[in-house]
Amino acid sequence: MTDIDFRADSASDFEKSRRCNLFDPITDEPIIDTDGKQAYVMLFAGQSEVFQRRAFKIQARIKARAKRTGKGEATFDEQRQFESEIYAAAFDDDWHICRKGTMKDPDGEDMWDRTWTKIDAPCTPENAAKWIIANPLYKAQISRMTDDIQSYVAD
Repeated sequence: MTDIDFRADSASDFEKSRRCNLFDPITDEPIIDTDGKQAYVMLFAGQSEVFQRRAFKIQARIKARAKRTGKGEATFDEQRQFESEIYAAAFDDDWHICRKGTMKDPDGEDMWDRTWTKIDAPCTPENAAKWIIANPLYKAQISRMTDDIQSYVAD
């Protein structure tokens, strides 16, 4: 599996999102759906103006909420929400994501379906949180692809 390289030849290269192919975490093979199309997400680098603008708005909203409620520290759930929003800020508006499902065996019992099927959902921050960031198998890949975003999550 190869990770996306967010190094740039020029400053303007950071402003372009990059295609990041997704891999099966078990086999380390590219995820290919039943139509033969490879799964991918489009991501902005942490140094990009687009990502930094989005992250700044999220951080400002979290700080304003903490000030308004008088809490100095975020709760565990608030921290998880903040982390999801920061990761979602890296997504561009294009992706092709897939999932494995379950199917019934002849006795009516659930069994794992080995095929990947397309998730027909638009690329929005909410869907990124639901389908990618909440899935530990995908999140690990996104984390490796976006190491430069880690500093925003750790703040």
